Amino acid sequence: CALPITGMERLDWWHVIFFIILILLLVYFSEYTRAKVFEFLACAIMIIVSGLRHGYIDTRAYRQGFLSMDVSSVLNVDFLLHGTSKDKGFSVISAVIKIFTQNSQVFLFVFALITVGCLFYGLINNVENKTFVIFLFICTGCYLDTMNGLRQAFVIAILLVMLPRLIEKKRLFRAVILILLLSTIHGSALVFIPIYFIADKKPWSSATWLLTIVSLICFVFFNSGVGVMLSELLDGTTYGNSYGAMILGGNTSTNSLRVCVAVVPLILSFVTRKYKEKDFEMYRICFNMSLINGFCWLFSLRVIFFYRLAAYFQPYMILLFCYELYFLKNTNNRKILKFAAVLLFLIWHIYSLYVMGEQFFIGYFKY
Repeated sequence: CALPITGMERLDWWHVIFFIILILLLVYFSEYTRAKVFEFLACAIMIIVSGLRHGYIDTRAYRQGFLSMDVSSVLNVDFLLHGTSKDKGFSVISAVIKIFTQNSQVFLFVFALITVGCLFYGLINNVENKTFVIFLFICTGCYLDTMNGLRQAFVIAILLVMLPRLIEKKRLFRAVILILLLSTIHGSALVFIPIYFIADKKPWSSATWLLTIVSLICFVFFNSGVGVMLSELLDGTTYGNSYGAMILGGNTSTNSLRVCVAVVPLILSFVTRKYKEKDFEMYRICFNMSLINGFCWLFSLRVIFFYRLAAYFQPYMILLFCYELYFLKNTNNRKILKFAAVLLFLIWHIYSLYVMGEQFFIGYFKY
């Protein structure tokens, strides 16, 4: 069911990083036209690598589901109106792909093209420093997250490209329609309906502190009732069966260093808050999304379930970090901070791969 890939099993993750870093250097030292070409090459490499995966965590289950799918049972009115599937949108997209190909590797390539392509576009088109944002895309783990949880990664990418513009233009109706459509691919997308109303609040305003205080209170009392309430809310949703017992048990959590990484842009935002002459809309959105991202990672110390929610906000954390560097008035401080960020995030990436997650690469290129 896979496309023939001669010699690909000899590649490992560090070869991928080497080629992308080489291209990023070419982007940095090239004129505008050539830089665009090299940016395209960097994106193409990441799409190809994502599309060639085989056994990376949930990938095998998605491939098997695609191969066993009966197109006629999905693409009919009865399924759309009365089907019991919670993710009809994903089923329909998969069925449409299967009309043209039975190859599960092509199925992955289609989703890799849309997911990685949209994330790449959403990131580089919102910042001036293209090289740095691509570096963070890889070393924060955001790129690797696109290869796990196929449905959620797809939703994250579409939201990054479309939702901020709808928030900026106050298009509530269109935003709700978009979120409802994406919720048919992954039900957790519904969380963005309430988030819409807080995404453009002024950074470090009373709304920021209120959200912070409420979140910290919920964190402290998570094992004294908050966890039970959340488990009841999740009952019957995409996450309900998988994570309900985990929340009540509370016996799994993420590494505390992930929380530290998530709050770095927020700390920098607090330090540079006096430097900003005027907050622009996209910055406000990225700040509030990053704040929610930080709290998701904090709650993942209680239950690892929140890690999956944090994935929605990670691209905005990357953009926020780039914006904060831009807001620094002192050029020397900006260079020092950028160098320190490159070093620290590279160390973090190595640590996260070889200490916390090396086992995830089993079967990554293997067939």
